[in-house]
Amino acid sequence: MMIKTTILSLAAVLLAATVMTARDYTKDVDVTVELQPQVRAASRLDVAPRAIVRNFPHSTLQYSGTAVVMPVTPMLPAIQPVGVNPIYTPSPYNGYLVAGYMPWGDFGVSAGYRLIGTASTRLNAMTQLNRNTYKGYMPFSDPSTDNRARLSTTDFELGLDLSQRAGAGLLTAATSLYLSHFNYPDGTTTPSTQNVSDYRLDAKWQSTPDETLSRYDVEAGINRFGFGKACFPVGFGTPEHNPALAEFSWNVGASGQYMFTRQFGLGVSVSYKAASLNRRYVYMPGEADFHNAGRNTRGVLSVGGAFRFVYDSFNGHIGPVVDFGTGDYSSTRTGAQGLISWNVSPYVVVYGTVESGTDLNALATLYDRSRYAAPLSAAGPSFLDCDLKGGFNIGPFRGLAVKLAGGFAKASHWALPVMADGVSTFALGRLNTAYYCASVEYERDRRFSVGAGIQGVVSNTTEHAYYKWTDRARFVIDARVTWRPIDELTLEGGYELRASRKISTVTTMQSDPTEPIVTEYGFLGLGRISAGRVSVNYAFTQQLGAFVRLDGIGQGRYLLPSGMPGQRLRGLAGFSLKF
Repeated sequence: MMIKTTILSLAAVLLAATVMTARDYTKDVDVTVELQPQVRAASRLDVAPRAIVRNFPHSTLQYSGTAVVMPVTPMLPAIQPVGVNPIYTPSPYNGYLVAGYMPWGDFGVSAGYRLIGTASTRLNAMTQLNRNTYKGYMPFSDPSTDNRARLSTTDFELGLDLSQRAGAGLLTAATSLYLSHFNYPDGTTTPSTQNVSDYRLDAKWQSTPDETLSRYDVEAGINRFGFGKACFPVGFGTPEHNPALAEFSWNVGASGQYMFTRQFGLGVSVSYKAASLNRRYVYMPGEADFHNAGRNTRGVLSVGGAFRFVYDSFNGHIGPVVDFGTGDYSSTRTGAQGLISWNVSPYVVVYGTVESGTDLNALATLYDRSRYAAPLSAAGPSFLDCDLKGGFNIGPFRGLAVKLAGGFAKASHWALPVMADGVSTFALGRLNTAYYCASVEYERDRRFSVGAGIQGVVSNTTEHAYYKWTDRARFVIDARVTWRPIDELTLEGGYELRASRKISTVTTMQSDPTEPIVTEYGFLGLGRISAGRVSVNYAFTQQLGAFVRLDGIGQGRYLLPSGMPGQRLRGLAGFSLKF
């Protein structure tokens, strides 16, 4: 059964602090976007101008010196309005400015500048501001009335990222500040607005980028995430004498790899990550209040090893990893991580991967998964027992590329959104399912390209769901076509279908104080995402362009994993400038 504990934990949102990393700034970026049917990593400013990068598995994979970082993939929004990566500064220009607006309430502006751009040092600054306003129907609302709730969000991010080469070594560092203000629909939460802040600082040193050589890596990071207000669902407590939740987390790690020959070697990694929550509220089903359980500190020490091999077209790494829990969480977990890749020919790659690890469910992580979940607590650690995947890529050959893959994922104590007695929160449950993905792409002379793909799970019942999908979707279909009739004009169309979306529900009932509490489990349908998208990009010069993008065309009513209404039609119209 999915609900394995009655302690249901809370925290909020769907937009996630993006930790910036140093990038190669040696080529131009077109003001277009390429959507592909892949599981997309979380991006806090998902309404903002950004690029979707192709993600083909490489024939080699850099040995990871840290515990597996759990990717957070929220419910795929129906929109990706513009397509300029705000941190990827085009060359030979030092800066960029992208701004867009739609009259119904969508607004976004992104700017960046390369402060230093020498052969050994890159220092880049970026800032981004987004605003979203829309109305939608709450769950179980009467569609014959216009009793819609108004939701409004404002997100701001400011960041710096540094890349410094020293001989064969590379130092990368990034810092960012994220601020957000949004509202809860009237009558659901007290008070009805929330503020969020998230500060991050990360750094990493690599002795050499060549993974076939002996090498070592060192990295560290800190994160301070906090809510500005203690907001309670109506009828479940008062915020007057309860401070808002805040959490400080940090991580350190080191790894080394010694190659006995050019063909094989051994690697080892040690890392520690911890999260300290200022207090912890827990909700017991059947009780109309949240209980303050005090501070909560949890950590995990990860120790891993790997056998590294490079032999002509056959190479990879694989080894065990052991996680030791510390603080208020104590448990030892064993698993494996690695990749094996075989280049059958220049156009065919066969690969297999394995992942496992521990997710501390930091407050920022839960915020990423569901913005409107009650911001009162944090779930305990979750465990990815295993994620086994295998597949192959064919091409691109004469413009055609085909990708097929499948796997099996098993997670325990995994935190997914749930509606508990009408309150949006998180529950820890057991998940496992087989999954599959397939796609085909064709490109001709950079003038025309088309692609389509599907990814899905074999079953999405109570215990059978894909741990990366917070909306427990059964399958996702994505298709797109791009046409450049002339060099200056790019036209794009696409369609996305995300079906069988739902979240778990927990309802407690007690007919008489002398009778035991009866608990019922079920599902709340979120409605499917079925939407088209179109975009037009025109370059007046190499530096100045204009764009119009609409997403959510034909989209019906649907809910976010928190049970809040999702925005249907979204878009931006504006300009892009490189300078």
